[in-house]
Amino acid sequence: MQNQWSKWIYLAIVMLAGAICGSIFLQALPAAQQEELNQGLVSYVAWMNQPAAVDQSMLFWDTFFKHVKWAAALIVLGISMIGIPFIVVLVFMKGFLLGSSIYMLVQAFGSEGIWLSLFTIAPHNMITLPAIIVLSGAALSFAGFLFNQRIRKQGGVMSEQLISFSTIAMAMLLLLACAALVEVYVSPLLLNWYAAGGSSL
Repeated sequence: MQNQWSKWIYLAIVMLAGAICGSIFLQALPAAQQEELNQGLVSYVAWMNQPAAVDQSMLFWDTFFKHVKWAAALIVLGISMIGIPFIVVLVFMKGFLLGSSIYMLVQAFGSEGIWLSLFTIAPHNMITLPAIIVLSGAALSFAGFLFNQRIRKQGGVMSEQLISFSTIAMAMLLLLACAALVEVYVSPLLLNWYAAGGSSL
């Protein structure tokens, strides 16, 4: 268990580094490109603020499958002996996208962007990010097990490792489904509450 905690802490640091790099990268973009990104984000927030005009059921499945793509990539890399560095890269990229999204909100809306981040980005990511980190840790462990068994010829029961990895993967997929529900059904309500006067609190 202590080994798992060390993996999770390491992956969390990698994700944080990605978030910092994401914000730095956007700061380095030309002003015209930053403005274009900001306009697109403003349109997205306006669209999200009108949930009645959105097919939420279809949006849920689109959002869930977006999460599944990340999970599937981690699972495939986990069953590959050479997947370890790519798992770390995916975690870094997840942080990079998160950091760039928060930076764009702050750039587009100023200090109000911090509140918007809390209502549009934070709720579902409070579930998504831990799920990605735990699944990444499990993928690293399984890939390391395969490497030790096949290359170093060290012992270990494949069935036990595979069952453990599969169980964790299924549990994290369920959490990602919950994250999609929060993103589609809860975040727009929070954003509407904020737009209706919550910002004055």
